[in-house]
Amino acid sequence: MSTVYSHKTFYAIGQGGFFSEELIHNDEKKVIVYDCGTLSPKARIKSEISHFPYKDIDYLVISHLDADHINCIDSLAQGRNIKKIILPHTSPIDLLFFFLNCNDQDTLNSFFNTIQRHQRIEVNADEVSHDVPEYINDDENVPILPMSHNQSLGIFSNNPSGYPLWTIKFYVDATLYSPNARNVLSQTDEAFIKGVSSVADFNNKKVQLDAIYSKISKIRNDSSMAMISAPNPKRIRCLACLNEYFGTWMNGDIVLKTSSEIVQIENHFQDYSIFNFDYQLQHHGSHENFCREIRNFRHMCIYIYYGYNNKHGHPSGTVLRKLKDAGLKICDLTENDCNFDRTTSWHVI
Repeated sequence: MSTVYSHKTFYAIGQGGFFSEELIHNDEKKVIVYDCGTLSPKARIKSEISHFPYKDIDYLVISHLDADHINCIDSLAQGRNIKKIILPHTSPIDLLFFFLNCNDQDTLNSFFNTIQRHQRIEVNADEVSHDVPEYINDDENVPILPMSHNQSLGIFSNNPSGYPLWTIKFYVDATLYSPNARNVLSQTDEAFIKGVSSVADFNNKKVQLDAIYSKISKIRNDSSMAMISAPNPKRIRCLACLNEYFGTWMNGDIVLKTSSEIVQIENHFQDYSIFNFDYQLQHHGSHENFCREIRNFRHMCIYIYYGYNNKHGHPSGTVLRKLKDAGLKICDLTENDCNFDRTTSWHVI
């Protein structure tokens, strides 16, 4: 039997996202950060970053490229060693939407100075053939490592069975645009978009980017990614003891407006349904991004990142009533609240 210690922190930074988890097994440690940005006053998140206890970050996971999820990544990176960045695969259209909806210098700095300059694992929603490994490791020293969201990232994998003790599994929401969007951009357009390489380059090319942008229209969020961090379901020892233990489900701004979309993500993460979850509600509790709670999973604690006086009115009263009616515990995380920490020791075979 092996023991994995998990210490997680949901940082109360207002409307945005900032989560960290430290995993320890024997003498090996992994640090994961999910998003780092806010649309609330930045004093709180800057304070949390200045007191952030880890100098080495093994995985910085980026759910999507909205400012309130990435605009403080450049600050987080100062004086720290980020080993790998994990994000959904970004098509030229994703990049175009990001460039033309970005009016924040901190967001541009985070993208060009940190995200673009690190080794990356890009996760896509493509199906994989049966001969692709169920688990991947990140030992390959390549600039960009592709990964399907039907695979899992294995943590603490050096064991006789070949099954890792801990896994991180992702879900990439399919990106949808106007019906002809993918056929409108020419190869020249796509090459121009992918060629933007710095903040100065972006500023110089903004007029041409505007012209390309005028060819398409966006109808919903661009690619967003969910993440589950939990023990490997194939290695858990005692199901009867799981009521006191919580895995982590981070949801970015995943769109879940219909029952079919919820069933799709439930099926994707079905192997993890034995666990309880600390669950970050998508899109800060927006009614437009919520249909019903995910009923097929066990008890969840719901965390909603939102800030006072935010222009979007998050969280929706309808969403809060649905969660309350379902008997789920709700934790608000505004810039005036306290961080939430949870430490758990997991026993796995």
